[in-house]
Amino acid sequence: MAKVRRMDVLREMELREDGKGNGVYFSIKFVQGNGELVYFARARSCGLRGDMKRTRKRGVMPVDTAGNDVSPHPYPVGIDNILLFNGDDVVF
Repeated sequence: MAKVRRMDVLREMELREDGKGNGVYFSIKFVQGNGELVYFARARSCGLRGDMKRTRKRGVMPVDTAGNDVSPHPYPVGIDNILLFNGDDVVF
């Protein structure tokens, strides 16, 4: 498996759309605060309430193949808890 740096993952998660106006989607695997392992085959970045820099979290919303939201709320993802991004291992 290939490896990707966490800094590069965070930069890629900041992109909301590509140069043509299409949404940017990715796959992600992470561990929630309660220890549950979560995998989204297709997701997009979204905002969270509060200071994301201070809490070290990013918002992730799972989407279907058409780009429609699957969940009624975004998932807060701790940046230290991201395990896989687009099929690559995340390293510090």
